[in-house]
Amino acid sequence: MFISSWICCFTRNRTGKAQLLRLLPCSTQECRSCHRVAKEIEKRTAGKVQITVFPGGTLTPADKCYDGVVKGLSDIGFSVLAYTRGKFPLTEVVDLPLGSKTGLASTKLINEYYKKFKPKELDEVKVMYLHGHGPGILHTKAAVNKLEDMKGKKIRCTGNGCQNRRWAWSNSCSHANG
Repeated sequence: MFISSWICCFTRNRTGKAQLLRLLPCSTQECRSCHRVAKEIEKRTAGKVQITVFPGGTLTPADKCYDGVVKGLSDIGFSVLAYTRGKFPLTEVVDLPLGSKTGLASTKLINEYYKKFKPKELDEVKVMYLHGHGPGILHTKAAVNKLEDMKGKKIRCTGNGCQNRRWAWSNSCSHANG
């Protein structure tokens, strides 16, 4: 099972107004949660901190979210580490098939890793939190019950997951980077 880790990070902004960049569209639960968090932060700071949420890669595409925060295009970014393969070589270890069975276990793993190793590759930002999701699910139009059913299918995936899946399924299907 593969973990894809998400990062929420920010750089120092002293204006009290912040732009939060989300890679997912408004229709997702994750984006609606960001709006609720932004409103709660504004309420708890008595309006001193106001966050505008920009969903669906409206300020930068998903694979440029982290760099957008570093360069000041947005103040807060929420993206997938695997979208920038090679940028976080130490942290990419969590993309390996580690056997995590739940999103909670994946999230604990990535946060324990971060706490223990303090990877310098994330020093450009202040990490707010790291999130891992549960095992991925293949979505297909045709039933897939055994490895042979993958023959001729294309798999879309990200980061090291593509490398791992390409190796695991090399005789059955091809991959399409996502």
